[in-house]
Amino acid sequence: MNLQELRDQVDQLDAQLIEILAQRFACTRQIGNYKKQFDKPAVDNGREDYVVNTWCELAREHNIEPELAAQLIRAIMSQVVREHKAIRDVG
Repeated sequence: MNLQELRDQVDQLDAQLIEILAQRFACTRQIGNYKKQFDKPAVDNGREDYVVNTWCELAREHNIEPELAAQLIRAIMSQVVREHKAIRDVG
């Protein structure tokens, strides 16, 4: 493969990552609506710890730096919490 083909492959993978992230956010918005309906808090620290630990373990299994995985999922979860709080504040 030449450099452009490799870059094209990376671009395709990036698009897939964004698509999966959009699907994840669609699911977490449903969770936010559930939490609102049943008066649950926007943050579940036990769940967050579980997810971070899972991402770190998966990262190790795939030779990815666990700290990078932890930073990524924490950024994602921070956005989810903001959305959950916004959902609770509507209506």
